[in-house]
Amino acid sequence: MSFVWLVLGPDDGLRFVDGEEPEPPGALRADPRAHDLEGDPAWVSLVLAPRGVSIHFDDPAVSGALRRTLAGPPRRLVTTLLRDETRFAGALVAADDRAELRGNPFAAIFPARTFRVGPGVLGSIAAPTGPGIARYAGGAPWPWDRF
Repeated sequence: MSFVWLVLGPDDGLRFVDGEEPEPPGALRADPRAHDLEGDPAWVSLVLAPRGVSIHFDDPAVSGALRRTLAGPPRRLVTTLLRDETRFAGALVAADDRAELRGNPFAAIFPARTFRVGPGVLGSIAAPTGPGIARYAGGAPWPWDRF
């Protein structure tokens, strides 16, 4: 599976749906490692494009945010969010401490919201070995570190 559907519910509730399932209304593609039923609670910085807005994943603003993410401090989890195979719709950054979310590079593209999620929602994704910032296949959210 190359992605899971991320659905944002009321009161910032995050729900993940297997990527093999039909696309839920308003869902975005996320790295499947972002979801972990045994994951610890986390602070989240969620960047979302305004309704009806998206940009191409290859846009220089997205490339710059990816570069700054790789150059910055390690985070528990970072995944881009895709509207379809080629359009960037946001990013989810998670950390154990709220202070670790300062300077979210994706917040320079679209506004960010910070909130806390409980256990059993988010996993952990180690930063890719870099320096790659491009996805190697359409529809696979970054980071995608396997070929």
